[in-house]
Amino acid sequence: MVMNIGHIRLARAKRGRCFFGAFAILMSALGLQFNAHAATILEVGLGDMLRGSELVFEGRITQLEPRQDPQSKVIRTYVTFEILDVIKGSSATSAVEISFLGGSVNDMTLRVADMSLPKPGVTGIFFVESLTRQQVHPLYGWSQGHIAIVSDSRGVRRVMTNDERPITGIDPQKQRALPSRMLTTGTARGLLVGSAGRVSDAMTVEAFKLALADLVAPN
Repeated sequence: MVMNIGHIRLARAKRGRCFFGAFAILMSALGLQFNAHAATILEVGLGDMLRGSELVFEGRITQLEPRQDPQSKVIRTYVTFEILDVIKGSSATSAVEISFLGGSVNDMTLRVADMSLPKPGVTGIFFVESLTRQQVHPLYGWSQGHIAIVSDSRGVRRVMTNDERPITGIDPQKQRALPSRMLTTGTARGLLVGSAGRVSDAMTVEAFKLALADLVAPN
């Protein structure tokens, strides 16, 4: 059996608040909590993303485990991250587990449109909105909350967007989302990006983390 709930969110983006209300009722019936920006995938600013995330870290995905709640029957995929470096927040352990709505257990599948579950072995910088609250997508701004890490031809680790565009810098004047609350294109506002595939144009991981640390530090 396949249950797909994401189209309600897409319809809301096109037609108005009534669909958002229907989505909220459905999520409430499933016993879930979520934020409006997560349900509509609005553009977020890099500064907003930093301030709104409980934990920001460089890490590696080591395990995925779909589980079905025995009472609600809701399926969530629990993802284990190895923490390599903490940029904001604190962690008492070297690993953290967070869950994404959706997944497959036996003959039942729950899918959320426009949401892809992460894969084991993927490394990146992750912006986790809450470590305790169950959400549709636990990363701040959905895919905006995952900065990919790849190595160039010389083995230098660099930062990329999820659609494989190099992050070339940060614009300090554009770290907040626009007042019009635009829908996201997949990249947080304030990140400067180059042409797809040009890995060597991207900032190094260390330079990017230093820039994030500067933004986290009080002025």
